[in-house]
Amino acid sequence: MKANRLWFGFAAGLWLTLSAVTGCAHPFTGLPGPISTPSPVPTGSPGPSPSPGACATQDPNASIIFMSANAAPTVDPKFGPIFGYTNGIDSSQQPLPTTIITVATGVHLQFVNYDFNQTHSAASIAGISFPPPSPNPFPSGAAQPIGAAISSSPWSTGLIQAVTSFYCFSQSFTTPAVGTYLFGDLQTYGITNTRDIIIVHP
Repeated sequence: MKANRLWFGFAAGLWLTLSAVTGCAHPFTGLPGPISTPSPVPTGSPGPSPSPGACATQDPNASIIFMSANAAPTVDPKFGPIFGYTNGIDSSQQPLPTTIITVATGVHLQFVNYDFNQTHSAASIAGISFPPPSPNPFPSGAAQPIGAAISSSPWSTGLIQAVTSFYCFSQSFTTPAVGTYLFGDLQTYGITNTRDIIIVHP
C-alpha cells in the first residue's frame, strides 16, 4: 500500500512537471475582452533581435487575432494548410481552430500571443500563394515591428513574447485597402505551416 502511494505521488509529480514544460496552454485567467483594460506591460527597452520586442498595450477598438499553437490547423481549398492564428476563443478560453481572417476596410487589428512557452509573430508575405520557406519570404528586419497597416507594404508584429503574468500585444494595424494579404510566423512558418491570410473587403 505504501509503495502504491509513493508511486502515485511520483507519477502525479511527473505529470505536472511535463505539463508545465511541454504545454502551450492558455493562461488560467483568460484573455481580457477586446474592450477591457489590459494587464500591465513591462517597462524598459526591447532586446536586440531575435529577442522579443516591448509589448504594446491593447487597442480597445481593435479586433484581436490570437496567436497560439493550440489554434488547430485547417486546410483551405485555395491556400492549403493554415495554422496558429484565430480570431476567437471558446467559452473555456481555448483558441478556436485557425481560420482566414476576414474584415472590412477601416478597422483595426491587433495580434496577441496566447501561449505561455513560445514567442510568436505575424509578418507579411508578398504574392498570392504561400512560397517555400527558403529563400526567406519575410521582409527585412521583420524580427522587430514594421509598419502599422495591413497592405501591400511590408509589415510585421516583430517577435511577441510569451505570456507571463500579462498578455503581450502587437502594435495596432489599420486595414486601409481591399485585398488578400498573406502572413506567417518568422520562426515556424517552414516547420509547422504557421501561416494565415487576412482578407480585407469593402
